[in-house]
Amino acid sequence: MFEVKISEQIQKLHFNELIKAIKGDGVVSGLEVTAAGGMDLNVSEGAAIIDGTLVSFSATTVTVPAADPLYPRKDIVVAKSDGSIE
Repeated sequence: MFEVKISEQIQKLHFNELIKAIKGDGVVSGLEVTAAGGMDLNVSEGAAIIDGTLVSFSATTVTVPAADPLYPRKDIVVAKSDGSIE
């Protein structure tokens, strides 16, 4: 059997810093994006780690603006650290 000693410095790590060190940034749960019809997208509730901080999100609908008729595009849905989604 062995004993693990945790230093005082590690004990003082802020919880969010520990999450960032273990997992990194990204989706923790939910935040699934599905077509809602027309130019609307539904985003399910969920949580993500952004800059080492766990952020919760409510379900929402995002409206994608009309595309340029001449140029192809790719759209991206962004979960922001203030809890908003755009």
